[in-house]
Amino acid sequence: MRSLFTRAGLIALAILGLLCFRLSAVSSQIHLTESPAWTTDLRKLGFNSDELNAPALFQSTRQIAFGNSDELVVAGDSGPFVKPNLVHAFVLDGKNGKVLRETNWTSGSWPFIFATSSGKYAVVTENGMALYSAGLQQVITKGTHVADKSSPDGRYLAASESIPGHGVTIFIDAETLKPTGTEFRDTYVWSLAENRVAYYGLRDGNAIVLLKDKNKQVPDYPTDCKAVRPNFITTDLLAVLGCEKLDVVSVSKGKIFSAPLEGADSFFAASSRDGKRFAVIQHFESAGDPPRMRAERITVFDVSQQKPICVTNLADLKGFTAGKSSGVALSPDGSRLAINSAGVVRLFALKVE
Repeated sequence: MRSLFTRAGLIALAILGLLCFRLSAVSSQIHLTESPAWTTDLRKLGFNSDELNAPALFQSTRQIAFGNSDELVVAGDSGPFVKPNLVHAFVLDGKNGKVLRETNWTSGSWPFIFATSSGKYAVVTENGMALYSAGLQQVITKGTHVADKSSPDGRYLAASESIPGHGVTIFIDAETLKPTGTEFRDTYVWSLAENRVAYYGLRDGNAIVLLKDKNKQVPDYPTDCKAVRPNFITTDLLAVLGCEKLDVVSVSKGKIFSAPLEGADSFFAASSRDGKRFAVIQHFESAGDPPRMRAERITVFDVSQQKPICVTNLADLKGFTAGKSSGVALSPDGSRLAINSAGVVRLFALKVE
């Protein structure tokens, strides 16, 4: 849903745009506690920041990843019309934002990069995929499939491919880049976890979250919304976004908690590999055809506290064509939030209780 900001609201966002906030445990008001721990402008080092070709959400969220809490990788590319696509990746020190290393490779399609559970990086290349060691120091192995999704724990990737008469989602071991043998046919997969996928359909006019598991039956989750976006946080937990709200749902126990997400389109942006925290990004757009980006809001939720613990508003992409997006990543333990807005990378330190 599109939302109009008042002039005063936009001025407030501009003032608050670079600040991270924590939400009080006893109040819905937002209280300032800290600014970014560091900011690094990669545009000065050759990051492609062409405003007309800023990445869309599905791409930007796959161009930033934490190998570990102290190592962040941000990738840029040559734009959507360049084939083959030269990818320029930067390895940043998570403590201070210093660029430790730069690496280039060529992608035949999207310049996706996925952090694995052991801190390596699986990247899309011109001929399939390559698995890099920590720090992007060297290529360990290669694979022929092209992944477009990753499980939240970094153990599995998934490739969407076609065979005669069918579409198939193929699970790939992130540490070997070899198929695991788990496949799901003719299912538009929205998210994956170990041996299972999530998607949605319609029942009685409302969306229902549908789950398939290779080894057992799992229950569906009905909603009161026309369309939803289900995303795994862990193998058992999903974040279900739709109709200006968030439901966190356990596959085995049902709904755990809900939170409002009012006034903007909301999308799942990132999760910590330990499953304790996840981030949601909201896009605020102006009226018009086409709509224009006004601001972005990134909210970090803590699963055990069942509430948001950090909110930051950014206006870097203000004025870009709607659909463009900042990239968001959480460190494996959820202690750090990184945001890449067209080459400007900010890191927020989050309190771990």
